[in-house]
Amino acid sequence: MTTLGILGGMGPLSSAEFLLSIYEGNRTVSVEQENPDVILFSLASTADRTTALLGNNDDNLFATLKDNLMGLQAQGAHKIIICCFTSHHFLPRLPSELTQSIISIVDVTLKEIRKRKRPALLLASRGCYEKQVFQASKLFSDVSEYIIIPDEHDRKVVHDIIYTDLKVNPNKSLAYEKVRALLVKYNTDTFIAGCTEFHLLVRYMLSNCRDDMVSFIDPLFTIANNLEAVLNEGS
Repeated sequence: MTTLGILGGMGPLSSAEFLLSIYEGNRTVSVEQENPDVILFSLASTADRTTALLGNNDDNLFATLKDNLMGLQAQGAHKIIICCFTSHHFLPRLPSELTQSIISIVDVTLKEIRKRKRPALLLASRGCYEKQVFQASKLFSDVSEYIIIPDEHDRKVVHDIIYTDLKVNPNKSLAYEKVRALLVKYNTDTFIAGCTEFHLLVRYMLSNCRDDMVSFIDPLFTIANNLEAVLNEGS
């Protein structure tokens, strides 16, 4: 199987949970050696993406991402996932020899929305909203009618959920109640995990909230449970 590289640590809990999801989601193996090879760079010291982008101080951040993407390739990664939506803002600036190996979690999300064709609330960081990371994808126009973008006040609420309730010392049950309240307000039962921190919430829901009617679109969950197909797409 193709070796997968994960550029993570943004934040570290989400990429660690993603790695766990990959191995838990690979249910077709009979021995552990049949599991996929994964190289994880957990760059926990990386500058905050929203702060850098909105402060127009992103050159060092871009250099860090580029250098470590090259490092993953040098270590043998054939396909790479950048485990941070906001960092996808930099994809157009990367050389083609790097972008051709990157699996865009933005595009994976939009393809999943295209399959479901149901209204969903986009939960993302302030940097992701303001830099219009999703809108920059060529796939966005095909599914824009299904994507609910919260108003300015609630974008701040979502950003606070990410940074206060999920990034450090997570309080997943509180984050879940806040997300449920937002879904009620926007008259939908589905959220888009537009920040990888929400993968923590998705894993919490799968263990604790199976009887609730809340649904999600999470590219990390999609990839983990369809890894071979995702890796081979476009090969």
